[in-house]
Order: sequence, then structure tokens, then C-alpha cells
Amino acid sequence: MTEATGQKSLAKSIRAQERDTYDLAGYGATQIEALCAAAFGTVVDAPAPFRVTFVVGGGKKVRTGYGGPEGLIREVCSALEKVSFAEDRSASLGQQGVFKYQHDTDKARRGGL
Repeated sequence: MTEATGQKSLAKSIRAQERDTYDLAGYGATQIEALCAAAFGTVVDAPAPFRVTFVVGGGKKVRTGYGGPEGLIREVCSALEKVSFAEDRSASLGQQGVFKYQHDTDKARRGGL
């Protein structure tokens, strides 16, 4: 499977709401931008609001897969902003076109974008 095909497949899965958590280990800024454009660049026709969680980093044992200690936080935030999403630190399910970053301290990874 080519890189572009993999991104399209993942974007299709997001749009179809096949699951709610996607691990972005191994993705780079260009890939993340293409994924967000494919998944959210047009309105998603959904019967109800839905949430998508991207795992974008992790603790010492897994952080190399995410580009280092900061992970992919900036890349995902930037890509979502390019498709007209806005960061809202108090976002909740039911709001449209917003995202927030959450650090899950119970797991050895960062996610919640």
C-alpha cells in the first residue's frame, strides 16, 4: 500500500466513523496535513456529532515513533486549523469544527486532538 493510499484509507475510516482513536506514530507533517484535508476538508455527513482522537505522542518508551518529546501536537493542530477547525480548550461532544488537546497521564502516550 502506498503512502497516499494509506492516508486515503485512514481518512475514509475517520469519515465513516469506524472507530474513534487513531494512532499517528510514524506520520510526518506532510502526511498529517494530507490526512486532515482528506478527512475533514469537506463536511462529514454524520447522523450525530462524533469525536475523533489522534494519539500524537508518548512517554519515554514510545516517543521515538512520534518524532521526539513534543510528539506531533503542533503538526496536528496546524493541519486542523488549515481545514478551518478552531482550537477550543473547553470543547465538548456536540460542538462542530473545534478541537482540543488533552494529555492522558494514565497512559504512556499523548492524545486527545
